[in-house]
Order: sequence, then structure tokens, then C-alpha cells
Amino acid sequence: MLGLFLSLGSVPLSAEFTVRLKSGSGESSVTAELQEKKVMLDLLEVAAALGSTTTVKDGKYVIDHSSGTAEVNPVTAVYLVKVFKTKKWKDHVLSGPPYYSGPRFMISLQDLPTLFQRSFTYHVQKKE
Repeated sequence: MLGLFLSLGSVPLSAEFTVRLKSGSGESSVTAELQEKKVMLDLLEVAAALGSTTTVKDGKYVIDHSSGTAEVNPVTAVYLVKVFKTKKWKDHVLSGPPYYSGPRFMISLQDLPTLFQRSFTYHVQKKE
């Protein structure tokens, strides 16, 4: 995707774009940005597209999905994951620091498999 932005020339590297997310329940568009050569996605939009519920508790984003629960702390860039039917939480460090882009809470594309306990296949297209 970096090639796309560089070829456009006038589009800044932090510009918003859309990522299509396909799942068993259909296809959704998710807001994304390129930040320090990483694709960052709106966590709330990803969670909704995957059928998860997201709440904010004590300043942390709690994501409940069919495979378990994940908790993202925007201050420490640490997240906890509890797989369905287990009582132990495992902590992980996000691959890149999360940040707010206006009202959106952005996380790295690389963190999705661990947060949602799913495998993802990525396809990059250089056309709009």
C-alpha cells in the first residue's frame, strides 16, 4: 500500500483510506490510515464488522467475540486476551502504539489475529 500512496504524490502518508473486510457474515468497509509504514485500523469498526461487542471500562476497550475476550489499554499499549472457556488472561504488547485519530481508536493490522483469535489473509491492491 505504500506504493499506492507514493504514486499518488499529493496524498499525505497519514491520509484515510478504506479496507474491505470479508468474513462469514459478509463484507464491510473499515477506516484505515498508514502510520509509520503500518496499516492502522479503526478498532470499533473492525469489531463491529466481525460481530463483536465493544465496551469501554476503566478507560480500556473490552472486545467480546465468539472466541473469547480481549482488552486493549490505549495508555500502556498492552492488551490482554482470554480465550473462550479459559480463566487465564495472557498479556501481549501491541505491535505499534495505538492512537486516536479524531474519534477513531486506531490499532495495527498486525494485531488483529491475536485480538480476535482468528487468522486473517491480507491482499494488497494498488488500485482504488
